[in-house]
Amino acid sequence: MHKFDLSALLARARTEQAAVQHIGSGMDMPHAVSGRVPAASQYFDLRELSLPSLLNADGIVTSAPAGEPAAKTTSVSAAVIQRSLVAQAGAHIIVAAERPAPYTNELALYRDAGALVIVDPATFGTVSDGANATTSALPVKSAAISWPDAPSIAFSTIITRRQSKDSGYDVEAAVAHAIVLGLARAADKTLLAAIVNALAAAPTFTLGAAAARGIEFAELKSLVGTAATGAAVGQDGTLRAAGVLGELTPTIAETIVGSFARAGVAIRPEIAVHAKRTSLAGNLELNVFANMLPLVPDAGAFWKAA
Repeated sequence: MHKFDLSALLARARTEQAAVQHIGSGMDMPHAVSGRVPAASQYFDLRELSLPSLLNADGIVTSAPAGEPAAKTTSVSAAVIQRSLVAQAGAHIIVAAERPAPYTNELALYRDAGALVIVDPATFGTVSDGANATTSALPVKSAAISWPDAPSIAFSTIITRRQSKDSGYDVEAAVAHAIVLGLARAADKTLLAAIVNALAAAPTFTLGAAAARGIEFAELKSLVGTAATGAAVGQDGTLRAAGVLGELTPTIAETIVGSFARAGVAIRPEIAVHAKRTSLAGNLELNVFANMLPLVPDAGAFWKAA
């Protein structure tokens, strides 16, 4: 497994030439010079990366996620899942590459990266001898993962020459951690925004509604948005919304209660990182692009808190 190392990429961007000389055949001097963007790019596969250590050579910890040793080796995909609030509530974070399409008579049948499938109990009922059973809806719900039309998300920042040289800590390692934490936050925003949109006209949460949907109380979790609707902290210091154990999130205003195990987020493994030199001093503009898809095959398992 390779380190999520931005150092080589940033070093290439700092030394890229801002011009290209054009030398004709048989000539030793350029006859023209054209400008170019001094930049370097690289694709990283989240499945093949581990996070760099935040423990420097002097043993000084610059920052670390709560409860995680600074020198611990953690894969990037695992770190995204650990830091995602929807994953902590039970949602599935799926790092899925596109599968090759099968062919029949040289025709592609489909192209996708899989699906999130939710299976409910089959509905059995009493039937009289000789009578036909009542037909029920198929107890399977699914959301396909298809990357061609998936929306992109991006992050951009400036790393100055002074920040790189005089910071006293490993700037590249810290930025790598910030990108991973940002992917986890983006996964939360992607899924919660899709759930809020699906619940635009849905009734508010009640225990009776959850029972009617066949959801066990232990499945239920709440994520409390910036409006803190229906949320309260008990005398035991525990946050709950509508009586359901919860956590705070800055990604939505509403409060969502439901079975997050019946939803998920798909993350495309490849992220694109572009570094561009923006000044003679060596300042760099860093841009990161990723793709995510919300997977909500069973929107009926979620409600807004009142």
